[in-house]
Formats: sequence, C-alpha cells, structure tokens
Amino acid sequence: MALSGGHWDTLAEVLKLTLPTLIRGVVDEDVKRGNPVDILPFAQANHTGELIRWLRESTTAESDVTNIGIGGQTVFSEGVTYDVKEATLRIKYIMRKLDKYVPSIHGTMNDYEETLAKEIMRGMTKKLGDAIIYDDFTYDGSSLQMDGLHAQAALNAGEAWDIDQGEAALSLENMRILSDELKHGYDFWLMPFRLARHIDRAYMEKGLTGLKADTAGTMGMIQWATNEAGGRTTFFDGKPIIRSDFMVAEQKNTGVGSNARAKYSSDTRMYSIFAVLRGQSSLAEEDPGLKIAFGKTEGEGDFFNMEFFDKLETEFHFALDPCATAKNAKCKLFFSKKADGLTRPWTGHGAVFVNPPYGRKIGEWVRKGYKEAGEGETVVMLLPARTDTRWWHEWVMKAHEIRFVQS
Repeated sequence: MALSGGHWDTLAEVLKLTLPTLIRGVVDEDVKRGNPVDILPFAQANHTGELIRWLRESTTAESDVTNIGIGGQTVFSEGVTYDVKEATLRIKYIMRKLDKYVPSIHGTMNDYEETLAKEIMRGMTKKLGDAIIYDDFTYDGSSLQMDGLHAQAALNAGEAWDIDQGEAALSLENMRILSDELKHGYDFWLMPFRLARHIDRAYMEKGLTGLKADTAGTMGMIQWATNEAGGRTTFFDGKPIIRSDFMVAEQKNTGVGSNARAKYSSDTRMYSIFAVLRGQSSLAEEDPGLKIAFGKTEGEGDFFNMEFFDKLETEFHFALDPCATAKNAKCKLFFSKKADGLTRPWTGHGAVFVNPPYGRKIGEWVRKGYKEAGEGETVVMLLPARTDTRWWHEWVMKAHEIRFVQS
C-alpha cells in the first residue's frame, strides 16, 4: 500500500480496519446417509404414551370350523389364543449450557441458540437412527434402551423370515426367501453400503451368466446403456434398496447365534440386511408395519420444532398461543388444555401462533385456525406436511401462505 501512494502507512494498518466475514452455521463433517428416522413414520401415543400394548394372534380359528348337516346342533368352541405384546417408552436426551457465546463468531444470541439447537437435533437424530437398529432392552445392561431392529428380529429366531447365514457370503436366494416369507409385504431393503456394492458387482462386473458356473448361458440377459456402466442396483425384487451408514459392521453370530446384538470390535466383519414394512402414522388401527411412537401429551408437536419460533416472532409479533402449557407457552397470553383453545375465540389479541397436538384432533385445530383467520386475525400454524389427509385439502390448501421447511 505504501508503494502505491495509498493512504495507509503499512498493510498492518489496513488490517486494523477490516472485519472478519462470518459464514453462518456449522459444516456437518459427520454425514450419515440412510437414517431410519428420515424414513419411518412417527405416531403420537395416547395419554402419556409410557406403555403401548397390543395383541398378536397366536392360534387361529381355522381348526374350530366344523361341518354340520341341516338341522344339526351347533356348539360353542374356544380355540383362539393371543400373545400380549408391549413397548415401553424410552427416553434419550441432550442437555447443553449456553455458555460458549462469542459475538464475533455467532452473531446474535438468537443465532447462537439456533446453531446449538441444530447441533442438538443432528446429534439426537443420528443417535436415534442408530438406536432404531442396534438398541436392545434385554442385553444393554441398563434396561434403558428400546428394542431395535436386531432385537426384534431375534424374537423371531428360527422362523423362515429370520435368516442367519453364519459366516457365509451373501446369498441372493436368501433375499428371495425373505421376500416370500414376509406375508404382509415390505417397502424397502435396508442394508450397509458394503453389501449393496456386492449386489452392484454381481450384476455389473460379474454378470448374470457368471454368477453360477454350472448355469452359465441359461440365464436371462440385461441390457445396459453406455452411460449406465458401473451403475448401482437400486431395486431388488421390485423393492428399493436403501443404503445406510447406520448399518455398520457387526460381530460374528450377531443375531441368532448370540444373545447380544454387537457392533464390530474384532475378528471378522459381518453385515446384516433388513426388509422393512413402513407403518401408518397412527396407532388407532391394526398395523403390521414399523413406526416410531412418542408420548407425553403435554409435549405434543414438540418432537420436531421445524422452524425456530424466534424467527417467526420477529416477523409476526405473536400475542396469543391458544394450545400450550405453562412450560411450553410461546406467548404471555396462552390457553391451556383446561381453558380449551378449540372452543374460545382467538381474535382481539393480535397475531396467533399455534403448535397443535399431532394426534387425532389435529384436523379440528386446523379447521379452528382457518375459521379464526377468516375473522381477520393472523394465524400461523406449525403442522406436519401430511398432504394426503382430508384436513390438509379442506383447510390448509385454502391458507394465504404455505411454507415447507425441512425437519
């Protein structure tokens, strides 16, 4: 700068007048793909949700069906039995202090809180994704874990749909057997990247005619376009293959051959595959699929707070929260469950923020919000994007504005 005839004496003087440029957010270095949390539906349990029970049919009524002639006498029979099944609420948490705030790094305090909240959410969803696969209530030693996919599969040890190949290589025939044995069907294959790569190589590098030497030349042909060379096998038996970083290497005998489901620590790396049927986002009906249930009605709707309230507050300046408790109310003026915001008017206070229960009454809350907005009040509702529901088409689609945000 001095040589150019500029104003400053040295470059050091220039640096005193510059400010650092802050790039907002934190780059997530621990990226994990195929999280079951992103794939499976969530359902609100009734009441506290601390315990869910259901009946599983043990014996059927087929053997009690009897032939009878005209005028014959009928008799009562009792042959059906049930197994009582239950799932207990398990709690995982993260608690952080807000004591690392640096203005030059985080910007405002709200930005700092947002960064920390995102960090917590990333950590929680990753841990929950791991737990859905590997948690084991019986053998974790603390009795605080839930039963993950491996533990659920172990309950069916010896059945045709729980296949243990020992230490043998992956058999595509066993995948076909598993597909046939799942009589309720399934929606996708969940597998580690390593096994998925083996399937890719079987069809791409090895080729159909080379998979089994004594049948070479008798199998069908698959034609690939030149731009598909080396491509992934995205389906098997008509079902999508979801590759997951959460499906990791495991110890030998994880599954049928061992009580505990263990991740790899030594010796030979083993891998598993699951065929998964997605459940419905409700606990109100018979459903053989897999879902994640969460409880505590006073926290309804708080499992995923998809857009930070502070940002909305800056835009709308809310005055009323008609669906809250003293612990989670977002406004000074709020209606508790006892006050019943569904029956009371919302107008006359100012903008309204609503985070309704994600249970059976969600449609009633959406209808109420639409009605109150029609009275001239601004109503902002935080809702799950259930675009296939009746309440979505009847009320949400008529809203002045719809914003989709990623959870």
